[in-house]
Amino acid sequence: MRVRKSRLPARATIGWLARLDGRSILARTASDRLAELTAHLGGDTEVSALEHSLLDRLIHTEMLAQRYEAEVRDGKLDDPAPFLAVVDRIVRLSLTLGLRRRARVALDMRQTLQQIERENREARGQPLESADAG
Repeated sequence: MRVRKSRLPARATIGWLARLDGRSILARTASDRLAELTAHLGGDTEVSALEHSLLDRLIHTEMLAQRYEAEVRDGKLDDPAPFLAVVDRIVRLSLTLGLRRRARVALDMRQTLQQIERENREARGQPLESADAG
């Protein structure tokens, strides 16, 4: 399998991530990051359409920051203003989306109602046999 090179688009437009060749390292990296951030926000069912749009822009901006960081490392970035602007945009998007991790509701469907009641009684300090007898 041949890995294709892909270029980061100059602008984050709606659907830019979906238009990338899925075989490229860039697309896989961006998709992995999207999955990570979506999970951070509580999962795909909890993320609104506006949050998805902001996530696309955040990922694009993070990748742009990585490009600037490589230029700094290689001594090719003469003016730090573009890099600082990108970092500022990352901070603003992150604050808008929320820095705190959202809890994801996960139910164990194997747990029976009796087990849940038993755990509740134990938590309240009630004897198990008196509750089970009646």
